[in-house]
Amino acid sequence: MGWLGLAISSKHFKLLVVGGGAGGLGAASKLARKLPKGSVGIVEPHEDHYYQPGFTLVGGGLMNLEANKRKEAKLIPRDATWIQNEVVLFTPTQNALTLKGGEDLSYDYMVIAHLRFDKIKGALELLETAGVCSNYSPFHVEKHFQEVLTFKLNSDEEYSERTTTPSTPSITPSSKVFMNNL
Repeated sequence: MGWLGLAISSKHFKLLVVGGGAGGLGAASKLARKLPKGSVGIVEPHEDHYYQPGFTLVGGGLMNLEANKRKEAKLIPRDATWIQNEVVLFTPTQNALTLKGGEDLSYDYMVIAHLRFDKIKGALELLETAGVCSNYSPFHVEKHFQEVLTFKLNSDEEYSERTTTPSTPSITPSSKVFMNNL
C-alpha cells in the first residue's frame, strides 16, 4: 500500500492522478469505484488538504483558512493508493513519471490536477508584493482580504478590484463575481 509513503505494492497504475486537491480526488474517487482495487494511484505530498472553492470566502474575510483544511488521509478513496511524494519528472513517451527519491511509476492514463505557482516564472515573487494576491493557494489566500481592506482604507477613489477569470473550466467562475461585489 502506498498510503502515507509506505512501500508501494504496485509501480503501475491504470490511472495515476497527480494532485490530491478537490479535482484530483474527484477524478480518483469516481474511477476507483469502477476499476479494480489498487488500479488508481494519487500522488500528493501534503498531509493537509485545502478545499480550494472555499478560498473565495477566505479571501472575502467571511471564513478562515482552517475551516477549509482537512487531513488528506481521510479523503483518499478507499480503493485508491495514496503515494505521499512529489513528481520530479514526467516521461509521457513512456507513460511514466519519477518521484522525489528516484522511484519510477508507470500508468495507462494520467490526470494532472495540480496548480503550481512555482512553475510560472516570477509568480511567487509577485504574490509576495503588496497589492497582488490570489484566491487559488492556501499560502496566499488570507493575504487577499488584507489587500482588499488596505485598498479600501487607502483609496479616496471608488473601490474597484481587478480580477481575472481563468480560462480553465475547473476553477470556480463565481469567484470573480463574488469578489467584485464585496
